[in-house]
Amino acid sequence: MRDVLVKSVTETHQRGYGAVMTAARTANVPVRLVFGELDTAAPPHVAHAIAAATGAPAPILVSGSGHLLDDDLSAALRLALTDLGVRKG
Repeated sequence: MRDVLVKSVTETHQRGYGAVMTAARTANVPVRLVFGELDTAAPPHVAHAIAAATGAPAPILVSGSGHLLDDDLSAALRLALTDLGVRKG
């Protein structure tokens, strides 16, 4: 799913999200977006656009985190995965 979202954001941003976001919305898989609030590579407005286009809940924005996984962003991601029912192992 990450590859689809990255591709849709980078390649279709100028033209709109179109069919890629429609496909993501109808894929019938849980989506939970976790972004660093200071991310400049994939800024929060992109997270909100993806959430709106896919019908996902509002993104989790991790205060003080950027694009790379730091301890706070990792913890938020782990919690989001746990909430979705993803288990270790």
